[in-house]
Amino acid sequence: MISGDWSATLEINASALKFGVVNVSAPTIRVIPGCFIVGAMCGVMGALFVIVNNWMGFFRKYYITKTWMRPIETAIFSFCITTVFFWAPYVFPKCLNS
Repeated sequence: MISGDWSATLEINASALKFGVVNVSAPTIRVIPGCFIVGAMCGVMGALFVIVNNWMGFFRKYYITKTWMRPIETAIFSFCITTVFFWAPYVFPKCLNS
């Protein structure tokens, strides 16, 4: 059995990376309008996702009729999403501090 002082190794960190000191204050009543705005935006984006998903389902039903078309459609969709996520940092290189 290994003996020694293990107190330094048994400290628990909340995160793996430390970027500096962050001062977090307790939320106040002023954050409630922001919570409503974020909730409304997420609800609209969820509804938009459902609409687009239905459109894509109709598209797949009528235009993707052969089995060999399915992997091609998946590859094209994956390429488009990967391209957007790859080029987004180059198009928007700065974070804006408000």
